[in-house]
Amino acid sequence: MQKLLLREPNLQIFALVPIPSRPQAVRTRGRDFLQVITQSLSAKFHIPIIPILGYSKKVKDQSGLNSEERWNNLNDSLVVKDRTLAGKAQGVLLVDDLVTTGATLLAAEKALNQAGIRAIGAVTACVAQPLRYGSGRAPF
Repeated sequence: MQKLLLREPNLQIFALVPIPSRPQAVRTRGRDFLQVITQSLSAKFHIPIIPILGYSKKVKDQSGLNSEERWNNLNDSLVVKDRTLAGKAQGVLLVDDLVTTGATLLAAEKALNQAGIRAIGAVTACVAQPLRYGSGRAPF
């Protein structure tokens, strides 16, 4: 993110919008790592966190799904749960822990756009190698 801000010094980021973690995932991991990442970014760059996204339906754990299954799993699953920013917040930055196919980020962008909120980009902690062999699992 620091490189982005150095490259684009006039970039106006209104807020950080984290992708919500599923409660089951937080229980399994023992904590919400995305919350830690987002709070760290907020503190370092003095950008407020606005956790306005939520799930409109139950979604499966993405880790065992192939690309197509991930897209179908997340289709219309994210919604803006707090509409007080609708039409007002321009230039929010999505924050996610891992991007594999981009399905989650696109679902989040779609939900924000429908609420009149413009996402200008995303920051992720990790980028996975593209899924291969259609199974979503590594071939080893």
